[in-house]
Amino acid sequence: MIMKKIVLAIAAGLLLASCGNSTTQTPAQTGATAIEDKATVGRTNDGAVTYGEGAARVQVFADFQCPACQSSNQTVGPVLDELAEAGKITIEYRQFPLTQIHKNAYADANAALCAADQNAYRPYHQALYALEISKKGATVSDADRIAAAQGLNIDMEKFSSCVNNQENKSKVDADMALGNSLGISGTPTYLLDGQALSLGAFTPADNSTATFQKNLREFLETYAARTSGQSEPIVTSDENVSTQDNGVGGVVSTPATH
Repeated sequence: MIMKKIVLAIAAGLLLASCGNSTTQTPAQTGATAIEDKATVGRTNDGAVTYGEGAARVQVFADFQCPACQSSNQTVGPVLDELAEAGKITIEYRQFPLTQIHKNAYADANAALCAADQNAYRPYHQALYALEISKKGATVSDADRIAAAQGLNIDMEKFSSCVNNQENKSKVDADMALGNSLGISGTPTYLLDGQALSLGAFTPADNSTATFQKNLREFLETYAARTSGQSEPIVTSDENVSTQDNGVGGVVSTPATH
């Protein structure tokens, strides 16, 4: 059965905007925070990286050059990490470069999956966000992407070859096709297990990041507790959805008509 899906659009400053719209902003914070994986890192059958083993699954469709994604990585990202590490959710990272407006994004996505091939996706994806923030929209070269991996415990020769030859092109293309089939047009986009959700309910009047994170965390903890062991299957590429504004700050997705 095709279920209702929810698209959560979160941008800098917790405003409900995304890359792909005209209302993106420069993130208030810069630089990536070093992370230590405290939960299981895995791969789906089609190559997407997962973090955690919770029954509730959050798919993250993102573009490393997108300012809204950079900001969301610093606000929503820590909440998702915390819940994944507590065994309450599984994060599934999907590549969705907006190639028409972000010239660096496709090669960034390929490089991120090259790092994933050596079990280094999460630290490298933070390094990529930091690199794009520092470049402020300027061109990122493959040499830059390779340099960003210095210090990771990976085979740099193998990584360089993967980056230079775009060895994960097919996986990036598959993620883009999946996103397109779901009606996704902007980033970041979050999909939660077939449950409709509006971020507007979590955003306080003063736009406090700490309060927003607290509200989001509490909701997801409650959701995870109620759905543990009975989570509905995540949408796959053969279930098409289109999006419409639900009038309360989120974007509810419903089955597309053909």
